[in-house]
Amino acid sequence: MLDRAAARTLDETAIQQLGMPGILLMEHAAQAVRHAAAQMLRHHGLRRAVVVCGPGNNGGDGYAVARLLANDGIETHLVALAPPKPDSDAATNATIWNNMGGSTGGPGTLREHLLRPCLAIDALFGTGLDRPLDGVAADLVGLLNDSDAPILAVDLPSGLDADTGKPLGPCIRAERTVTFVAPKPAMLVIEATPWIGEFAVGDIGTPPELLKTLGREVTLPSTSGPYAPNPPSPPPGRRGP
Repeated sequence: MLDRAAARTLDETAIQQLGMPGILLMEHAAQAVRHAAAQMLRHHGLRRAVVVCGPGNNGGDGYAVARLLANDGIETHLVALAPPKPDSDAATNATIWNNMGGSTGGPGTLREHLLRPCLAIDALFGTGLDRPLDGVAADLVGLLNDSDAPILAVDLPSGLDADTGKPLGPCIRAERTVTFVAPKPAMLVIEATPWIGEFAVGDIGTPPELLKTLGREVTLPSTSGPYAPNPPSPPPGRRGP
């Protein structure tokens, strides 16, 4: 298990000490989300996705997911809360998405996108969030929750405290969550299930030794309930994340 601080340290260690580019970790994360999205699209009979991105690394994952889904032939639209920080890995993925002609709109476009059946992907904020969402971000969460779209959360539902499993304020209610490397403490809190839904753990390519050093061993809840701790299986003919 990785709490908020340990998850941040793991990423920093992989990048700074092991020399793993952040963009590589982001691509692995996006591949894991892509597989879960493909499963949900099939399950709900959908061929359309709307990815809602924040300005940080969680949003960067979202830009990469949008690219991968579009490459798979899924009609994909992206809604950006704010532009990524210049020269960041998220900005690199945003540039690729824009250069390939991807559809990007501001927060005001989300309501219209949700009028048609789609899978909504929450890539607003991840485990690092430690304050209640407000303003436009809170409005986006409200629109997503009020829609009929099934929601897939990237890393953690936006607005949920990664360590306590309690909503910090407005919070995404996801049908499924793909977290990275290891479960977060929130995922072991049964009261958090209405926000997390089912969860899967995606591999981002970091060595297992990092998790052994930084993580904590826990007993996971029964997989017969709403939890699914194992990573989703990749589609036939494709390599896993």
